[in-house]
Amino acid sequence: MLNPFAWLDGILLGAAQKFCDKAQRLTGLTKFTFEKSVIIASAVFFWGDFFFSSDVRLVVVVLPYTLLIWYATRRIGEEESEFLASAKIHLSALHAATVRLTIACIFASLIGMSLWTLGRDALLMSCGYISYIIWVYIAACIPRPPSKSKIREWFNKVLWRLDDMLQPAPASASN
Repeated sequence: MLNPFAWLDGILLGAAQKFCDKAQRLTGLTKFTFEKSVIIASAVFFWGDFFFSSDVRLVVVVLPYTLLIWYATRRIGEEESEFLASAKIHLSALHAATVRLTIACIFASLIGMSLWTLGRDALLMSCGYISYIIWVYIAACIPRPPSKSKIREWFNKVLWRLDDMLQPAPASASN
């Protein structure tokens, strides 16, 4: 019998892997860059919610979360350096489907509770939770070796064409 949670996890992980692969091919950035961007965005959403709601109690959530983000970005940077130097991949708990689904379910329920109790005031916090779920799935993706980006290839083609167009015409030999 098919487990609906395993099916959902497969869909989410497949989508995250496709995104990482296509984005790397387009931009040349590895999945580690996207990992750092998404997890920092979640902290920005939490801080935004703290400042806009003016609820001092949120400091209890935002400050420890910021420390966690600081540690996570340092760890992601170390993993990226190690991967680029020796193609070594670290396996973590996020590579286990059960852990990913548990985290996703916890944060999905937090989104529901926040929106139910706080309404629009919890919008930024909910975006922070969603960013965290996205980070969990991007962190579980398999990194690809660095490659030349499509943007770089297009840019080089444009430069070559411009260079050809701007070359002076050869002088004709007249007798």
